[in-house]
Order: sequence, then structure tokens, then C-alpha cells
Amino acid sequence: MSDPFPMQRRERFGLIGWLESTCIQLPLESIQCDFRVEGALLDVCLDQLFVQTDPRALDCLYNFPLPAGAAVYQCEMHVNGRVIRAVVEEQGEARRLVAEQKRAGHRTALVEMERENLFTLSLGNLQTGDTVLIRLRYFQTVQSLGDWRSFHIPFCPGERYIPGSPLLRPPKGKGVSDDTAQVPDASRISPPRLDRGSPDGARVHLSGSVDPGGCGLVDLSSPSHAIVLRRAGRGFEVSLALGETVPDRDLVIRWTERAPEEVSVAGWGWEAGGQSYAMVQVTTPGGAAAVPREPTDYYFLLDHSGSMAGLVWEKAVEALGDFVRSVQPRDRVWITLFDDQCRDYAEAPVEAEVLARDPGLAALGGLGASGGTELLPAVLHAFKAMKVHSCGRRTELVILTDGMVGNEAALLGALRQAPGVAVHMIGIGFTPNDALLQGLAGQSGGTWHQTNPMDDWSGLMRRVARRLGPPFVSRLIAVDGWEEANLREGVLRRGDTLTLLLKGEGERVARGVRLQGTGEDGSVWSCSLPTLEPGTAAVRLAWERTRIQRDLRQGKKPEAIQRAKACNLICDGTAFIAWDDSEKVVVATESVFQPAEHVRFSGGAARSLRLCGAPPAHSLEDRQQVYLGGGTPLAEGPMMGGSAQPAGGQRRGGFRFLRELVSSFRVPELAWLRGLTRSEYSDLSPILELWGPDVAGDHKGWGELLIRLYRLPRPGCPAKELGLWLDILRGLMGWLAAQPPEDRTRHMRSIDTALVAAWFRDGIHTVELEWVEGWVRTTIPEGTPEREKILRAVVELGAVVAPADGAEWV
Repeated sequence: MSDPFPMQRRERFGLIGWLESTCIQLPLESIQCDFRVEGALLDVCLDQLFVQTDPRALDCLYNFPLPAGAAVYQCEMHVNGRVIRAVVEEQGEARRLVAEQKRAGHRTALVEMERENLFTLSLGNLQTGDTVLIRLRYFQTVQSLGDWRSFHIPFCPGERYIPGSPLLRPPKGKGVSDDTAQVPDASRISPPRLDRGSPDGARVHLSGSVDPGGCGLVDLSSPSHAIVLRRAGRGFEVSLALGETVPDRDLVIRWTERAPEEVSVAGWGWEAGGQSYAMVQVTTPGGAAAVPREPTDYYFLLDHSGSMAGLVWEKAVEALGDFVRSVQPRDRVWITLFDDQCRDYAEAPVEAEVLARDPGLAALGGLGASGGTELLPAVLHAFKAMKVHSCGRRTELVILTDGMVGNEAALLGALRQAPGVAVHMIGIGFTPNDALLQGLAGQSGGTWHQTNPMDDWSGLMRRVARRLGPPFVSRLIAVDGWEEANLREGVLRRGDTLTLLLKGEGERVARGVRLQGTGEDGSVWSCSLPTLEPGTAAVRLAWERTRIQRDLRQGKKPEAIQRAKACNLICDGTAFIAWDDSEKVVVATESVFQPAEHVRFSGGAARSLRLCGAPPAHSLEDRQQVYLGGGTPLAEGPMMGGSAQPAGGQRRGGFRFLRELVSSFRVPELAWLRGLTRSEYSDLSPILELWGPDVAGDHKGWGELLIRLYRLPRPGCPAKELGLWLDILRGLMGWLAAQPPEDRTRHMRSIDTALVAAWFRDGIHTVELEWVEGWVRTTIPEGTPEREKILRAVVELGAVVAPADGAEWV
């Protein structure tokens, strides 16, 4: 039987970190993320822990993402217990100072902005045994779409498409892509990637809280991660259900607030240095517009490139159908699929009512996705079609894409000269490029939305379609001497929320804010907020950050840099710098580039909301408490170590024992286990026994079992697939049992990474099975009996399972 996984694909596995052909342990140990939502603001603290174990002094490079538009106001370097506060400096001067301090034998840290949502951390002169923690703090406004509120915290730099011909000069960076004519810094934005399933990658730990203020919170969930919630006052405390996760996608938290019956205005104020700052949120009621709008032509560009393959493409096509059904029947829709080329759905725009009944619309999902993300030619193609088909008609451009391209500046520059058409961006993916989404929408007066493939797409597109309707209020401004941070006057639509950032001379907070604009019927619209609630310095920094971005867009880079240094806010053209001058150390002459995880393209680990009273899960023991007892300590017994025989003489693995075991599970995803028949329990009993305390050596084995159970095959899985899967599991656990105790935890975590990805609701799929095979080939030594047994089962299983395209994650 031929091997379904060619060797050239297997060679990617096993990367730890390479330095002059020497394998080293990667320095990034973990990422701790703490967040807090209060009203309209999200405050995030991100700790990146680096541990240097190599016997040589090393420099370390690390690309990491932050949200576009975030105000990064604090950077600290903690070195072996010492704390050094970083300062913002002009980028060229920062590089000179860091190079000087590094030559002098000091440990250094430099954080540079490559894109508005991508940064490079350079650590210099790390010594053997050093523990360095880089702490970043930032805040941003919560994103609003109708009655939805959400935020994204990125952990993985997206894999950008790099267009253009390679340049012959030496590259500017140490990434894996060549600099090109269109992306001259591609080597600085293309980090190496860890092999899927590698045990050496960092893990993310998370804790946070959401308090929406006076707004009524209806529900809260995460389409990207399994989370545990605890009630806390008016909101929730949030933690990861499994305690940790792999940094291979954005964290998305979304909640729904009760829509007001009339216009609602809330505001927060801050005074400093003779200046007043205000953040004002205006929320309008939903309902039909008072004045019917004219029919509109929507030009819909749908990203068909390779990064959209699999589940993302299916969701994108569903979103297109939902959009067509959500606009008015007399609106017309033009559809173009773009990758390396453009393909139009029809020769002219089609009325939405007719298009919604066209079976060819749903059939687009069968086309798959491949090629490069050539977005600029697609936009120009749409503008050309508008001139032919939509003269004299109201026209809007909607682009659904992950936006993962490296030539953002060229795109933004070209579209500044485009006709006066609002561009609405819908970002889909596990790591969408929010900087491009915001940039294209912001400069055209359009809107932007960011979402995850596991999200509620029908609800999303209904809200997007409503947001594209006529404004409830246009030309919205603050009067009486308040200055808005943005250039554009506000546009407020029905059922939507708009946030204004204001500044005024003197003490104005006590006097409140008055807003004025043009209503949908053309009359003057106004509202007042008599008093502002006490805010924090974040209100001022939010205004300053927005004004910095405005200066950069206007070509006023020196003014932007001066403002950024005064406020200690990083922006394009600046960098954070810090060095430890408490001692002199060996100057490093070699460096390692910390690889990033691969972006999860074929599916997510999204879980439904779990409302439980359990404490946040951090350790394996904590997780076991959550899954077994909802936070209640468990009595010592057969499942907690000690005797392998259950009390009462029940045979471990027997029907009564398994029924009582699964009846104690408190995880909603395991509810299906309670309805199994005796024969179905017999099929699962070998799996249950594999993770018993006699394998793991203590009760942690049961914690690992419970973490994995909801990924195991559902009843009805073909017998042959189930048998081969059990052979793989038995081989893995048999090999694990023979390893030294100190290695078991590390290997168990790695096995978990490979196995949890391998099971979909409708069976196993080849892409995820490849992860398992790669891990086995690079971890279990040749000649080991379990290795050959596992690989035989993998090859047989790979020949009968379904391909990954079209798979649905649980």
C-alpha cells in the first residue's frame, strides 16, 4: 500500500530551533494574557516568558501580533527579578542605542512595529539560565456590530501572501520569505513556523473579566476557544476550560447587549494638564428606517485564495448567501471570486431576490480555494465593472477576505485615489489581518467587521446588511469646543453604536457633551450628555493614539513621532527600548529566531459557552476538578490514584463502573456518553482503560482522559476506523508507559496536541492524521515496536478516511 503522506511533507516535523546545525531548546516558554473589559474599553496585559537554556550567549528574535488600533502604552523587561521600564524612541535612534548597549555587554530589548498589528521583539545578550519576561500593556475600544460587542486578542502572526518578484539584494530580516518588489520587507514579517504538534512550542494561559457597565448583558461566548465563565457582579470572569492552549489563532470573545428602545448615550471623562478628554458612546434603537432608501448595487468580492481553504471557504460561501438574503429584494449584487485571477459570477449585477433563489450560489462551496491573495487587481476590476453597470445608482463595495497580504501599504495607497465608494471589509479567518480591514474601510468611510469561521454567520450578515443601510444620523460632531480625534464626521446607523474620542481646553468634564448631526429625514438631530462618568488616563491615551494615526495618514510623520514619544505610545517609526545596565555579561554572537505556530486553517477548537461555578482551570489537577466536579474537591479514590480497583468490587472498565464514571462528568460535550448502550460502552472501554492511573502513574492520567474524551469518535463511527484508531492509541499509551516519569508530562502534552486535532464530528481526516504521523516519526525512536505498529495503523487509516475539505469541527 502506498504511503499517503509523502516524505517531503514529513520533513517539516521535529523543528525545535536551529543554530549552526545544532538543535537548541526554544527560549519562549509561555504567554500569560490577562484582560479586563469595563464599559467601552478593553485593557490587556501580555507577559511573554523567555528561558535561555543554551550554554552559549544568544540573541533572540520573535515576531508577535497585537490588535490593529491598540494603544500600547507600557513595555517592561523583567530580567532575573529586575524590572526595567522601556521608553519609546524614534526607530533609527532606538536601533543605534540598543546596538551600543549590546556591544557594551548589557542585556537589551527592542520592540519594533512592522505593521500596525505585527511587531518584532529583539532580545540581546541572553545568558545561560536567564529568565526574561517582556510585559506589554495595551488597551483598545470594544468593537460593536448592532447589539453585538466583541474583541480579538491575537496570539499567532498570520501567514501573509507575498506578491511580487524577489529582489537580489540581501534581505532586511531573517524570515523565511524573500523581499520582493511589492513587499520590500517581506523577510521581516515572515517568521519560521513550528511543526504542527511540536511539544516545544509555548502555551497560552488566560484570565480576564467582562463588565459591560450599565448595559444589560444577554449572553457571552467564544467562537474560537473553549472557555469557563464565573459570574462576577454585572459580568463574568473568563478562563480557558483546559487551562492552556496553543497560540495558533486569535482569541475571540463576543457578547450580546440588550438593544435600547431609544437613543442611549454614555460617556467617560478625564482631565490632565489643563485639558479635558472624553469618550462618548452613542447607541441607537433598531427598527425600520423612517425614510426608505434607494436601491443599491453591492459589489461583493470573495477571497478564493489558498488561505481560505477548507472550513473557512465553506463559511465564506454561506456568508455570501446570508448577505444576499439580508439586503432588500430590489438591491442588485455583483459577485467576483478572486485569487491569482478574477472570476465573475454573472455578466451583470443580479437582483438580490433572483440571486437568492439561484442554486448556483450555494454550489460555489464546491469550488474549493487555492492561489494567491491578489486583492488590488480584484478591487480595480470591481471599480471598472461599476463604471459599466452602475452609473447613477447608489453603489457600495463589500470585500470578504482574511486580508493576509504583505503589500498593505500599496493597497491603501492605490485605493486613496479610488472613486468615492464606501468599502466595507469583512475579515474571516483564525488570524484575519485587522490592520488592512480597518485601513481600507476607514479611509473610504466604510465599515469593517472581524469574525471567526466558527461564529454565528447568519447573525453576523444580518447585522452587517443593516449597518449598510442609510444613516440614522450623519455628520455627527461634538459641539461647544470639543475636538474629535478623527478627521471624518461620525455616521450612526440604526441599531448600532458609535464611539467618539474628544478633547477640549480647560475643565469640561463636569459640563458634559452635546452632539449634533443630520437626521435621516434631513432635519437637525441633537442629544446631550449632562455629565461624564469618571474615567482613567486611558481616555486621554485613546485620543492621543487616534490622533497619532491621523497624523501618519496625513503624511505628518515627525509630528506623530513627537506625540508618540511624549505619550510613550508606540507607532510606525518608533520603538520601545530597554537595557539592563546592572551588570556586564558575555556579548552574544549568535541568534535564534523563535518560530511561530502554524495558523489553524482546517478547523478550530471552538466550544459552546460553559456556564459553571468552577474556579479558573490552571493545572491538570484544577482541570480535573472542573470536568469531574464543577470545582468541588474530589475524595481520594480509584480515579485519583491509589488502587486501580474501584470501590465495591466493580471491575474497572465494566459496564456499571463506566456508567457511574460518565454520570459524574459535568461537561456538556460529554452528555452524549450517558445514553450509550452496553455494546457501545464495550467499544469505548479500551479507550477509558488506556488513560487509567496505572498508565500515567498518578491521577493526572484521568485528567488527561477527560480532556480528550469529547474528541473521541461518536457512536456510529465505522468499525474499521475505530479499530485502527484504537491501535494508534494503544501504541501511543504503551510507549508512554515505558518512558521515565519526568518525560511523561511533556510527551502527554504533545500527544494531546496531535490527537485532539485528529477527530471531527464525522470521522478522521487526512490533514490532521498527518500531524499524528509526523509526531510519531520524529519522537518515537526507530526500531521501537510501538512505532511500527502505530505507523502501520496510520497508513491503513489514511487510505480509508475522508479528506479534510468539507470537514466540520465539533
